[in-house]
Amino acid sequence: MTEVLLRPDRRSPVLVTGTHRSGTTWVGRLLELSGDLLAVHEPFNPTNRRSWLANPAPHWFELVTAANAGRYHDDLARLIALRFPWRRRMSRACSTRDLLALGRDGLRAGRARVQQGALLMKDPLAFFAAPFFAETYDMLPIVCVRHPAAFVSSLKRLDWRFDFGNWTDQPLLMDGPLRRYADEIRWLAATERDIVDEGIALWKIMNSVVRDDYQHRPGWLVLRYEDIAADPERSVRSLYRSIGLRWSPTVEKNVCAYTQSSIQGELAPGDHMSVRRNSRTAMWTWLERLSPAEIARIRAGTAEIAGSFYSDADWAIETTSAHSRSSHAS
Repeated sequence: MTEVLLRPDRRSPVLVTGTHRSGTTWVGRLLELSGDLLAVHEPFNPTNRRSWLANPAPHWFELVTAANAGRYHDDLARLIALRFPWRRRMSRACSTRDLLALGRDGLRAGRARVQQGALLMKDPLAFFAAPFFAETYDMLPIVCVRHPAAFVSSLKRLDWRFDFGNWTDQPLLMDGPLRRYADEIRWLAATERDIVDEGIALWKIMNSVVRDDYQHRPGWLVLRYEDIAADPERSVRSLYRSIGLRWSPTVEKNVCAYTQSSIQGELAPGDHMSVRRNSRTAMWTWLERLSPAEIARIRAGTAEIAGSFYSDADWAIETTSAHSRSSHAS
């Protein structure tokens, strides 16, 4: 079988975004396997020393609009053109490891330019910037949605807390995409809460934007993590076809390697960036990480928004699993 370019007319840059811990790194890697895209990891992450941006984003989940885009315009133009920032990355290198990464990333960028590849920006932190990027730079946004219990369980396992001051400090964000939840967000920024309640709020607020806005935008793709995890070969092949990436026997083999790993148990928290997994088992790890009471809290707290993405059947396995655990314990 020979490689077939399904849509040779399409070489727009691609943005993979969504809430953090929604599978964006995994989906980005599956797309990168095509060889048509150069993956750039989280340029809008304020702590990313390897970012292509000269000026780091001042907030987590920075809203980018015409009002503040001048801060990023030149860097985004270079990024989309795959012109690697050699000098800037050299000035930020703090170790041999950084220098090795610099050489690797620069060579990959150069190769992608020669081969007329396109940018793949994997960045959940660009979630609120996605509309501006799509309209201004012709980016194709792919928005990942993950089951709320899986999302919260991942935050809990990694103890990833969020300062809601990152949102209250952005008036354009609070008056725009987040205006519906503005009072709740201000309360969250000023109040102690546990990580489960924090995760419930993050999932509900961010995915309300997906439900009310992003999934209605022409050309945008909204993907449920679980749909890809349950049938990765069919789902990824369909995704490739949608955005014009090459599918070949080699790609198919590599997709299988990244979705049918023999690893069945939990990865160590330090391996949270690993993209090789058994996707069919990984999507249910929340059943063991969360107590039945926590699952009930998450289901109740996200119900209004989650009902647009997940049915009762997507929670029904919890009842069986909880009963099984209870019976085993007795």
